[in-house]
Amino acid sequence: MAFSQSLVLLATVPFLLLFFFLKRMERARAVSVSSTSIGKSKSVLFFFTRIVPKIFWLSVAFLAVVALAGPVKSVPTEGIAIEGRIKCISLDFSYSMRATTRSKTGRSSVEVIKEVTMPFVEKRATTDFITVTVYGGKDYGPENGDATILVRPTQNADFIKQQIKGANPGVVGNYTSIGEGIFTCLSSMLDQEFQNHDIDRFLLREGLEKGNWRYPELVVKKIGRMRNMIIVLFTDGVNNAGIDPLTMVQFTRMLGIRVYFSVLESTADTGVSDEEGERRREELKNAVRSTGGFDFATKVAEDVELHYDKIDKFERAKVRIVSNFSTMPLWREWLFASIVMLTGFSLVEIIFIKLP
Repeated sequence: MAFSQSLVLLATVPFLLLFFFLKRMERARAVSVSSTSIGKSKSVLFFFTRIVPKIFWLSVAFLAVVALAGPVKSVPTEGIAIEGRIKCISLDFSYSMRATTRSKTGRSSVEVIKEVTMPFVEKRATTDFITVTVYGGKDYGPENGDATILVRPTQNADFIKQQIKGANPGVVGNYTSIGEGIFTCLSSMLDQEFQNHDIDRFLLREGLEKGNWRYPELVVKKIGRMRNMIIVLFTDGVNNAGIDPLTMVQFTRMLGIRVYFSVLESTADTGVSDEEGERRREELKNAVRSTGGFDFATKVAEDVELHYDKIDKFERAKVRIVSNFSTMPLWREWLFASIVMLTGFSLVEIIFIKLP
């Protein structure tokens, strides 16, 4: 048992002092006691006329003070806890996404991808925080990748859908920079962690670009593993700009973040030979699987909806039964006991020992 106002218990001290040192109750008094009720024993007479009233009196005071101190007890309870995730949707918005040859309905790939992404956002935003990035590239080469954050982590599904709807291919360049998309996802999802641990994003990026793992490994040690985060990345081409996506996937795996890769067959010249493109695809596929995620591929844009459905099954929010404690007030019980003692005191002091 605990007390919400424990200092009130100090009020019992004066009553204890009165009980042991005050002699008022021991003064001689005229008492008339029925011989048929008490008998002729002096010890019984003394007990009922001197000791019992004092015990009742002290009990009334003690119980009343305890009631005023706000006694409470802890009661074990069970509840449901929903363990949500932070999910980054990273979309390839290179120029080739305007092509219409990969759509069943003759629409551009980007319009189809926007459409099938909306239900996923609507469903997942109920329990998860969603952030959205788009990526592209200004030209070929590792120094020309680009990406931007459309939406920082939020559960506002309407706002997310509005931002996705308003974005268009080419906003971040016409080329494909998958690594940039992943890096920007991490920057958005881990923004608070980077601030809390004083992470230098410039040094981190520089280390990843040059393959110098000293600082990235230090970042992993500082931040730890983020098992509640995933990245869902869509592309319709082969990486040809920006930071190496294999490096970024490796770094993501070190952080414990899973990557799901949805690939639509390329509809434009990537500047990479078919053999080289296939080799890169296979390497990236294996890297993605090493994070605990999956690689999906299709020739039809509408089929990306099936990819989202599979990811939704794999990455549902976890529902756990958690033990907890709630507090139950007990002042009523103590107050009732005080009233009972007051009644007993009244019966003995006022009625019983004054019986003829």
